[in-house]
Amino acid sequence: MSNSNVKTVILFDSNSSINDIKQFIEKSDTLVISFDFNSHKLLNANKIPHEISDNWIERNEYLNIQKHVYKLSHWFDHPDLNQELLYDEINLGELIFSELSYFLPSYISNFLKIKNIFSQYTDSTFLANGILFDLISKLTSNSNLLTYDQTHNNLNKIKYNIKIFDKNLSVQIPTKQYLFIKNNVEQFLNYFINPKKLSSKNNNLLLVNFHTEKYTSLFHESKNTSIQLYAYNTLMPNFFNHNSYSIIKNSKCHLINEPILSPEVKDTYQKNISKLKEQYEKLWQKEEYFFESLFTYENFSLWNSFKNYFLNLYKTRISDYLIQIEKTKIILDKYKIKNVLVWSETNPVDIIFLQLRKKYGYKVFKLQHGYYPESELSSNFCQAYRMYGLKSDKYFVWGKSTKLHQLNYGFPDEKIVITGSPLHDPFFQKANVSLNQNNYVLLGTNTPVGIFADEKSISIQQEYENSIKIICKEIIRNNKKLIVKLHPATDQMELTSIIHQIDPSIPIFNRGELPKLLANCELYVSAGVSTSILDALVANKPVINVLTQRHPLGNYEILDYVLNSTPENFGKSLKQLLVNKFLYDSLIKKGNVFVEKYFSNRGNAASTLLNYVNDLN
Repeated sequence: MSNSNVKTVILFDSNSSINDIKQFIEKSDTLVISFDFNSHKLLNANKIPHEISDNWIERNEYLNIQKHVYKLSHWFDHPDLNQELLYDEINLGELIFSELSYFLPSYISNFLKIKNIFSQYTDSTFLANGILFDLISKLTSNSNLLTYDQTHNNLNKIKYNIKIFDKNLSVQIPTKQYLFIKNNVEQFLNYFINPKKLSSKNNNLLLVNFHTEKYTSLFHESKNTSIQLYAYNTLMPNFFNHNSYSIIKNSKCHLINEPILSPEVKDTYQKNISKLKEQYEKLWQKEEYFFESLFTYENFSLWNSFKNYFLNLYKTRISDYLIQIEKTKIILDKYKIKNVLVWSETNPVDIIFLQLRKKYGYKVFKLQHGYYPESELSSNFCQAYRMYGLKSDKYFVWGKSTKLHQLNYGFPDEKIVITGSPLHDPFFQKANVSLNQNNYVLLGTNTPVGIFADEKSISIQQEYENSIKIICKEIIRNNKKLIVKLHPATDQMELTSIIHQIDPSIPIFNRGELPKLLANCELYVSAGVSTSILDALVANKPVINVLTQRHPLGNYEILDYVLNSTPENFGKSLKQLLVNKFLYDSLIKKGNVFVEKYFSNRGNAASTLLNYVNDLN
């Protein structure tokens, strides 16, 4: 089928430039289709008529895509490849798991959209760039490449959220520059704050990529145990303000500097890089049919269009991986690490520690770091994306509720240890000394980020942005001061400009201030389900959860203990809670019931965890 009225179809995304399509957009026979929310907003701002790519996919298709992503993300486990991907007992294919699992949902969604678009406009000329061009060019030779905006190439950049005075800024820093600054500053300051003598005892614990302020109780409790605590952070600085510096200085924790590789090691890994690149080049060619068969959707191979991204990602990362492996081995040899606590099982550094433990004889523990609903959908998702500690020796969970959920879905009983949540120790310890000024409404955001196949859709993100606008306006309309706490993840939607269009004086916080903000708010409004709802219940605050999107992981039990609303009814729900003291107090009591049921070792989880590790040795 073809639409003869459309001669040119422009597939437009955030990598595209308005200047490149100006010569086409004034023609009546040109169709512009936006493929992400930012490009949709850019086209609207320039008053360029266009369609959104969501129109070429059914919403129920996203569930099929999600299931397929689960399978493809674990390509490296295939028995035909596993041995060929090994380097020093580490499966190098597994190290790109995180990046690939975030990339695939939108990639497969875009493939399906473009396939459907092409079937409607088979005789048209297509203009696109980047991944979109790779996809359309495999369907038709009648496709041309637009200029690719290299500023959007983020493979070698780190996104970092900073606050300067009252402004939240998200900046992208070249990875090498970021690490150079971070490592040199930390090496200098670590000299002044690290303990001069390390414990010679056998019992020790290495924290890998833990946020200093969020896990302050682990550092604080290190003074009260004989265990030697170490911290190694490759994702963020160990200290980034006076508070985090004080936490480290007043603890018994030794910060591990980024190891410096000797000339001999550098020479060895350089040779290994060249050898591996040649080896993998042969592997991709030899297993071409395998990859074509594996990376398919609806009996259509994605490999030809996907291969460029995949191989580029691998070539870009392999040098970093080999360097990190050598650095990890230096740390393990120097400090004789016996126990490692990881925050995730998806970051390459965490995976390297997991895969080297058999060779070096230490144990690895995974700590629960978020609230997940108790459903089969949630279990499938969390296992596929490694939210649980399936790869670790033990999984430290927050309470009996989580343990029961794990057991119901086949998690081995002997691997689960109830420690409580060190993350929430400060909340519980301050629960009875809250300032309780109650002089503002706190809004917490959790935007759709793309880990689910439909979250990158324009309609979902537009709905979320509209919801934020409604919530802010209603809070101001009720004569309440509003403070906004953004989700700290770097992959969140940009909301600061939207909120400040409503009122430039609204304070917006991004990192680390949640316990203090919760202690002094009148009530908490959550725009999307996240662990922050649990944080608010622990802080004895009533919660309004605004149902900004569907629940992809099934029903959340925690929502039975809060006031649920929709964006359209939020004004009514807010007013009801503000004027009805009985409702206000009853929500706090309900929240307390859930908190008592969900958490064990409330206020002393860090000491419980450290004592457990100490007793193992």
